[in-house]
Amino acid sequence: MKVLAETLRAASLPHGVSRRHLQCQLSAAYRGGTSRSRAVRLTARETSAPRCRRCRHIVSASFESSYTPYPFTEADYYQVGLQMVQKSGFSGVGPQQGYFLLMRVTKQDLVEDSERGLIMSVGGDTLESVAQLAAGLPTGARGGRPLSLDLLWQVLERGQEISKRTWAVLRVAVVELRGQTFVGRVFFGDPASGQVAWDCDCRPSDACWLALKSKAPIWVHQSIWEDCAVLLRDVQRGAEDRQAESVFAELSQVPTPTAIMTTPRPADPEPLKRLKMEMRVALKDEDYAAAARIRDHPFMRLHCSSLQAAQDGDEERAAQYEAQLAEAIRQHELEERQGVWQREADKQQRRRQQHDSGSGGASDKLV
Repeated sequence: MKVLAETLRAASLPHGVSRRHLQCQLSAAYRGGTSRSRAVRLTARETSAPRCRRCRHIVSASFESSYTPYPFTEADYYQVGLQMVQKSGFSGVGPQQGYFLLMRVTKQDLVEDSERGLIMSVGGDTLESVAQLAAGLPTGARGGRPLSLDLLWQVLERGQEISKRTWAVLRVAVVELRGQTFVGRVFFGDPASGQVAWDCDCRPSDACWLALKSKAPIWVHQSIWEDCAVLLRDVQRGAEDRQAESVFAELSQVPTPTAIMTTPRPADPEPLKRLKMEMRVALKDEDYAAAARIRDHPFMRLHCSSLQAAQDGDEERAAQYEAQLAEAIRQHELEERQGVWQREADKQQRRRQQHDSGSGGASDKLV
């Protein structure tokens, strides 16, 4: 009982709970006569106010539940849909950065406002997960390992299986803008009645993933939409400018000078020479999409890797890249020759068929 007294003195009491009531609970648990859950069970048989079954202490409702639902009025929000997921860089190589494009939609998921959209910057695993989900691909990291959101979904599914109540993700919403950060919220509850049982703060990017996974609607507060939505034609113009800057920036980071990618050398194989001439024309015409495609061509990648290895003094690795480039070109030319032979054979076959049908028709006429 000395331990019990010390516990009572040090205890921080919840609102509406007296020390007598706390002593009642601890004494029952300490004696082992009944379980703690039975000792604190509430009843309202004799009075409308909940009372402790042992000491008859009236317990405040705040002791029973401290959940306060987030105020959500559908009339204050616009329903939106995820229309685009844009990524930069290669999957699994370096940090992933990109953005989501949200546009207003109707209840039937038809675009309601085709001129404006809300853009949210996203990065990391969330960007990769949403991009996979939006494309209808299996989610997760390479090798089938789960990402953070995949783990969260497994926990939610298991919780639904063992729960005594039916619940699901009812909706997600972008509810606030704090500085330059969007604030999201996820609402859980009974899908049949629409009654919210619980909601929590979250990142809007994670909320979008949960909405896609559970096929729940996405909402954006009207004040956020009016303040932050942009005209899509301005976004397109800005994207073209950023693409131009990106191409030139990445070209400047290539280990070899840009002149190497645009100036054919006598020792270069013919396919590589053609690529360099195409790169020169693309940059001159400011065709940045073509320049990026040529820069990422396997022949150009192997060529630049070989020159970089030679610059670093690793002659063995440079020779390996050169051998890979030669083999790739040889295989490409072989496939081209096979294609030419096949086309020529098909042409000869068609000519023979036409000749046979023509001669057959002539013999029929003679007969």
